[in-house]
Amino acid sequence: MTRNITSQRRLIEVDAARGVAVIMVVGAHAVLGLLESGALPEDHGLVTAYEITHVPRVAAIAFIAGLFIPGSLARRGALRLIRERAVLFGWLYVVWWTIQSAVGLATDPLRNTPTTLASLAIWTPPAQLYFLPALWVGTVLTVAVLVAPRHFARRSRHGHRAVVGWTAAGLALLAALAIVTWGWVPPVLGAQYLALSFFVAVGAVLGLPGARHVLRLPTPAWAGLGLVTGAVAVWCGTIGIVGPTDRSSLPFDLRVVSLVATCAGVLALCAGAVLLARIPRVGDLLAWIGRRTVVVFTAHIVVVAGTRITLQALGVQPEAVFVAAWVLGVVVPLVLASVAPRIGLGWLFAPPRWATSRVVAN
Repeated sequence: MTRNITSQRRLIEVDAARGVAVIMVVGAHAVLGLLESGALPEDHGLVTAYEITHVPRVAAIAFIAGLFIPGSLARRGALRLIRERAVLFGWLYVVWWTIQSAVGLATDPLRNTPTTLASLAIWTPPAQLYFLPALWVGTVLTVAVLVAPRHFARRSRHGHRAVVGWTAAGLALLAALAIVTWGWVPPVLGAQYLALSFFVAVGAVLGLPGARHVLRLPTPAWAGLGLVTGAVAVWCGTIGIVGPTDRSSLPFDLRVVSLVATCAGVLALCAGAVLLARIPRVGDLLAWIGRRTVVVFTAHIVVVAGTRITLQALGVQPEAVFVAAWVLGVVVPLVLASVAPRIGLGWLFAPPRWATSRVVAN
């Protein structure tokens, strides 16, 4: 019984980290909307908070998603896992690309950035939707260069040494890919933000069993880890680094520092999430949100933008607009996801049965 309770608590901490990360993503988009509309000056405290915390948010979600890959592989196998995620992410991408494009056209006079024909191309991800193909590509690369070779290495006569060698080589390869493509955003769906694949792979190497071992660290150790890694990430931010989803053309040395800073930021975010998860009820709430990360991530942009546009038109102060957009950007998608299946809108967040049944059958 004790083992089961401990396991459940640790999984709650992992889900809480997802919850913290996606809540931060929503808040960031609320700030960006106000900044781009001219409602917030660049030296505003909200903008400063955004700049301090923006680097690790999406990378943390990619890392945590990677934690679940080994277990999914064991249950489904590589090809089925890749097909299932292709169907899920592909379906969500098309659905929410259609919704966001339609909303963008309808509200074009009120938008910060005018809608163009080029921005309506389906291979040009609007706003947050880039993450869906990026996460699928990260899963494919992780399986191809890390997980599958390790599977065969375990059967070799070198055993453990072969596994360690393949793991190190795979991580080095994806780290090199991250550095080379850092800040590169080509107009090709799936080729954008390849640097996120490294964080997916790191999560897959650790896996949930590894995460459970790490989570045995006492609370003071997590607090210390969060302070140190957070300080490293903030210091790196003062020398011109950018995150893996920022368009840039940094020199090689700053790309390396950017990768290190993002890793430190992910650790700091996870440490903070672990501390919050150990607070009764707070951890349960964050974990509940974290288990619905895809729902919040896909649907929040429309809610945040709609809230901002409406409240700004009514003359509401920017700080109040931010709070409302942030809260509603999290709450409305969660409410919508809970009622959608009951009113025939379940397809907003999940592919139809005929699509998933074909994947299972194959």
